[in-house]
Amino acid sequence: MDKLMKKMQRLAYIVNSLIALYVVFFVVIFRYAGATYLWKISLGALLYYAIAYILIWKKKLQAYVASLYLIIIAYMFVATICVGLNSGFQVYCLSMIPLLFYFDYLGEQLNMRKSRPILYSALIGVTYYGCTEYVLVSGSIYEIDRKISVILLGLNSLWVLLLLIFYSSLMVKLVREYERKLKEQAMVDRLTGLYNRHFMMDQLKKIDAKDATKHWVAIFDIDNFKAVNDIYGHNAGDAVLIGVADILQEVCSECTYARWGGEEFLITASNSIDKEALLERLRQAVADKEFVYEDKTISVTITVGVSSCTVDESVDRWIQRADKLLYEGKNSGKNRVVM
Repeated sequence: MDKLMKKMQRLAYIVNSLIALYVVFFVVIFRYAGATYLWKISLGALLYYAIAYILIWKKKLQAYVASLYLIIIAYMFVATICVGLNSGFQVYCLSMIPLLFYFDYLGEQLNMRKSRPILYSALIGVTYYGCTEYVLVSGSIYEIDRKISVILLGLNSLWVLLLLIFYSSLMVKLVREYERKLKEQAMVDRLTGLYNRHFMMDQLKKIDAKDATKHWVAIFDIDNFKAVNDIYGHNAGDAVLIGVADILQEVCSECTYARWGGEEFLITASNSIDKEALLERLRQAVADKEFVYEDKTISVTITVGVSSCTVDESVDRWIQRADKLLYEGKNSGKNRVVM
């Protein structure tokens, strides 16, 4: 939550600073154009942006967003009726609508009160049409130099473009982050932190598409794991699974591995890695380890079945042969590596 709040504060500081700098320019250009009423209003707006930094610093972000949009809506309305439609102020405010929804999303993640983006968007729309119709019917209050109108239109159009690019980049980054998290949730076993069966199948299919005959696959499971759950409880069984996963990651760091399901794990690697030596080291490491749960010491062993892929053999068949060797090891005494 603190990280998200800092992110939201940082975004608010950036937006506030950009708009404040923009208004400084308006003070100068309206003073030069002789739009007395408008440059004085711009000075008042600058005072608000100075106060807004305090709101952001105090994490009053909802108050900041609400007041910011009210100020922008009022400023757009006044600027449009003062200098006319050729200045482009009427579209400048519309570009702020996407950020309304982005701030609302961030606020929702922080369990803040709803910021009502639809209400503010409607208010922006009503103001936009109101000031546009007013100028079309009654004309603008000031007749400013055409060159200044062109400059204002160009800058307001540039502002709209930059703001939309900025917002779009935020949304793309957000989507990518959620895609990454969803993929991780779909591919990672929540208990052990290892990749799961879905991930491993994808990896094996990629290997098969290249040359599976240059790889081996091993399946192992924890011997008598049901007895561990029955005697010590399922929480103890989970602790053993996590402990075995930790050993797997340490011993087989150069391999690809996953929790295959239940108490079964699957490993694959290229033939350049000595499978016999590696898997024997893994078997021994598990056998030597004493797992401790609530002051109870639990010892377990593993049985491993190993298979190399043959020419034109499917991934499923490859795994089935390793699985068959695993059960041969189970039936011949357990705590062994069978090839």
